[in-house]
Amino acid sequence: MRVEPGDLVVADDTGVCFIPRDRIIEVLELAEKKATAEDLRCKAIDGGIPIPDISRSTYGEKDK
Repeated sequence: MRVEPGDLVVADDTGVCFIPRDRIIEVLELAEKKATAEDLRCKAIDGGIPIPDISRSTYGEKDK
């Protein structure tokens, strides 16, 4: 991927992510949505809801 001036670069212990300038808002909105969903799952786990129930409510029932 070509990195241009103005692109966003985010790095931590696990890797580096390059986000093109014209997609920063889109990526931020998706990341915030994912973080909110993760917070809800963590609260459900802390509240004693079994993980399979959380998984079904998040991803739907799997065909057997």
